[in-house]
Amino acid sequence: MKEDGSMEGHIGGYQPWRDYYHYLSVRGETDGMIDLIGIFYDMKRFADAKPDPVTGDNTAISAAYFIEAVPAFHVDEEGTLLADSVGSGPELSGPAVSQYSNVEQ
Repeated sequence: MKEDGSMEGHIGGYQPWRDYYHYLSVRGETDGMIDLIGIFYDMKRFADAKPDPVTGDNTAISAAYFIEAVPAFHVDEEGTLLADSVGSGPELSGPAVSQYSNVEQ
């Protein structure tokens, strides 16, 4: 967390490679501008975790993401502040949110 309430960092671990392949394949080769057959075999080859108990093939692949976040504000159509993010909140699930109750429902 930075002093201005924003944050940035890296998240890493393993993710099921078939789930990510599905995400790519839904877009198709034209829209995704990728070679789906090549991606399938490369991901299968580079998968490096969670071996299937029957086949022994790894079902997960290393993944790393860089994430940036900024404080959030929720306003209505007139611009009245309904809620904003405050504090750092729980370590892994995001900022705490302060709800304002002086707004008519």
